[in-house]
Amino acid sequence: TIPLSEGLEHANVYLEVINFRHQDKIELSVSIEPDVRDCYIPQFMLQPIMENAVVHAFGDASHGYFIRLRSFSENGNLYILITDNGKGMTGEELASLKQSLNREEVSDESIGLVNVHQRIRLFYGEDYGIHISSSPGKGTEIKILLPLRDHSENMAGNMRGTDIYDLSGTDCR
Repeated sequence: TIPLSEGLEHANVYLEVINFRHQDKIELSVSIEPDVRDCYIPQFMLQPIMENAVVHAFGDASHGYFIRLRSFSENGNLYILITDNGKGMTGEELASLKQSLNREEVSDESIGLVNVHQRIRLFYGEDYGIHISSSPGKGTEIKILLPLRDHSENMAGNMRGTDIYDLSGTDCR
């Protein structure tokens, strides 16, 4: 796991690269409560969600798009909300995406979101993961729910229902 601040840095660099290619068409707004900046999250979690917004929500090359990222803690949980003002999804598209979050076989279109959701649930349990809301023409909100952690965890040793043992700190010479 990595600190939330580091995950935000990776997401910001990704968006800078995208904006370089597309002449600054996407604005990123970040609002993080100070007490959660150093909370730990799984690696490679925010960037796939940002990428999803860029690829699916912002199809054309017009200006005025934004991604808002907000994070706070409540009742021992960490909430990360990622909102875009893209094209949004119809009810059918949203229902299909929500269904695919819990499938083992995934279509190529939603593999990033599904991967993030399944990793969160595998590491922390069924109470955690991604929740999606969307309206056509208004955008999409991805809500990530994680347990609040103030220290790094080895995710391999934390996987529920598995017998994976971490030997990363072991001298095997």
